Amino acid sequence: MIKDDEEALLRSVALQTSRAILHARQRAEQDLQQAKKALEDKTRQLDHSLSILRATMDATAEGILVTDEEGNVLRHNELYLQLWPIDSRLVTSACHSDLMACCASFLKEPQEFLRKTRQIYAEWPPDSYDLLELTDGRVFERYSKIHYIEERYIGRVWSYRDVTARRQAEEAARETRDRLRFMSEVLPLKIFTAQADGNADYFNRQWVEYAGVTLERLLGWEWTKLISSDDANKSMERWRHSLQTGEAFQVDHRLRHANGDYRWHLTRAQAKRAYNGSISMWVGSSIDIDAMKRADEERKQLLASERIARSEAEQVNRVKDEFLATLSHELRTPLNAILGWSQLILQGSMDEQNVQRGMEIIERNARAQNKLIEDLLEMSRIISGKVSLDIHLLDLASIAHAAVESLTPLAEAKGIRIRNFINHATGKAAVDHNRVQQIICNLLSNAIKFTPGGGYVDIIVQRVGPHAEIAVKDSGIGIKPEFLKYVFERFRQADSSSTRRHGGLGLGLAIVKQLVLLHGGTVRAESEGEGQGSSFTVSLPLTPMGAEEIDAHDRQGRFTTCARFEFPGARILVIDDEEDSLELMREILAKCGAVVMAASSAAEALEIVKNEKPSVIISDIGMPDMDGYDFMREVRNLPDTQGGKARAIAVTGFVRPEDRADAVAAGYQMHFSKPVDPRQLVSAVGELLGPSRSAV
Repeated sequence: MIKDDEEALLRSVALQTSRAILHARQRAEQDLQQAKKALEDKTRQLDHSLSILRATMDATAEGILVTDEEGNVLRHNELYLQLWPIDSRLVTSACHSDLMACCASFLKEPQEFLRKTRQIYAEWPPDSYDLLELTDGRVFERYSKIHYIEERYIGRVWSYRDVTARRQAEEAARETRDRLRFMSEVLPLKIFTAQADGNADYFNRQWVEYAGVTLERLLGWEWTKLISSDDANKSMERWRHSLQTGEAFQVDHRLRHANGDYRWHLTRAQAKRAYNGSISMWVGSSIDIDAMKRADEERKQLLASERIARSEAEQVNRVKDEFLATLSHELRTPLNAILGWSQLILQGSMDEQNVQRGMEIIERNARAQNKLIEDLLEMSRIISGKVSLDIHLLDLASIAHAAVESLTPLAEAKGIRIRNFINHATGKAAVDHNRVQQIICNLLSNAIKFTPGGGYVDIIVQRVGPHAEIAVKDSGIGIKPEFLKYVFERFRQADSSSTRRHGGLGLGLAIVKQLVLLHGGTVRAESEGEGQGSSFTVSLPLTPMGAEEIDAHDRQGRFTTCARFEFPGARILVIDDEEDSLELMREILAKCGAVVMAASSAAEALEIVKNEKPSVIISDIGMPDMDGYDFMREVRNLPDTQGGKARAIAVTGFVRPEDRADAVAAGYQMHFSKPVDPRQLVSAVGELLGPSRSAV
């Protein structure tokens, strides 16, 4: 029984032991499987890391060599083999010292290379750097660094980079810089460079020698102190503008020389830009242009003087031409009426009343022409110095009274009031009675001429200190400010165009001035502008003067006879702002049987053309507001149904060749100068009307 229990106990213990062993074996197998799996994971991670390491080493732009602390070669990349022309088996089998001995054979200084390598292994620095020059001309950078694992170094990593191209580029850049610096020092230019913000960082030798200061005294913004104070603001404004915008800098300014003088320089600067477009520096130069600048100033002064002289000469010629044209017009206008009416009277076909009217017209125009001729002769005598004065001690107030009385009828006829402010206590002066009266009459008639109806003319005679002053003031059209300084010049008129409203030669005031000067006096003109009236003041000394003789000259005109043509019913328009000339042509054409329409202005004539459609137009050129040229251009713009094709004759006192050309260009078929021959006029009308008209 006991044995059976012991056996059962033993079996039970054995069974439990077997089970424990089985469980232990199962746990061991499980632990082994887990360890195996962990090892496989670590192996895969290590392989992955090694792949990344190999890929990184192969992808780098440097030749890599890895050695342990004993100097054994552990790893290298393909680029290392490409850099060194050695057998790849030597790299994998040799130690680092043997490999370096092989590499040293390709270097220009092999012993220095080996010495530096031994020093690195002896001292074991954290990193090292040296430059290697090969016998084939290549240049390598060698760099080494201790390799650590878990804060324990296990060897070194050696990297080799081929920097031959970079070294050559640096050498080329250095050579270029040296060449440019040499050129900047020997060229006769003041060259400088500045940083992007404008701070100057280089000036060549020419700058230093010119300024007479050290280079340090020019750097930064110090060089701007050499600029003349007159040019500094302009120069700095342009320099700052260029710095802000990147635009090229250029300025002419004066720079101070070492001797204290300022000389003109042309300073330019151009921005040098980096690859991204930003400004990296400024390069500039200053050229001495002092001689050229001063020569240019002299040339400008000469040109200005020449231009002024030429302008004055042209003005003189223009004034002369305008005067000659005006003279021709003023002389021919009264002559036209004189000859025309004379020929009509000589025909003997006029009644007594018309003969009387014609004689009055002839006398009036003859006096007007005589006045023009007297003015011309007077100015000629003044210019040639042939004017003589019959000097007597006379009362100026009495002379002024006589002048006023002689011109009062003319003023009253125009509706102008002459206001007398003559001081009889003015005193006596040594003067020529006729000449002083001529002076006063010229001033009064000039005032009446340029004063519209309803205005006034004041004459003031008074004593002012040792002088007698005679002033004539009016409420007329006034004088333009720009013409005031020319008012006493001969042949000058404020309006010399063909549309001027007032006739005359422009000699009256010039004669006044010359006669006043001959008496030792002065004359001045004043006006506040157009429409503000004018004032002329003569100042004569109350002292005796000497006397001389004067000569006088007379001239007579010659007349021609007229013929008569017939063109009954022809519609003819005559335009002239001179009533006598208009009456003459109307009389001539009416005797030929024509239907004559008359107009005293271009505007009035234009309406007649539109409404009456005349066959022939005879027009003056010099008329107020619109001259004969503009009038004819307006006519030619009209349609045929409004008289735009009417034949036209220009009859004018303007007889220069260019006047004839202007008339034809404006649309006239013929051009006649005043005084016109009645026979020529009617013959020309008959020619324009056609061959059906015949002469008698």
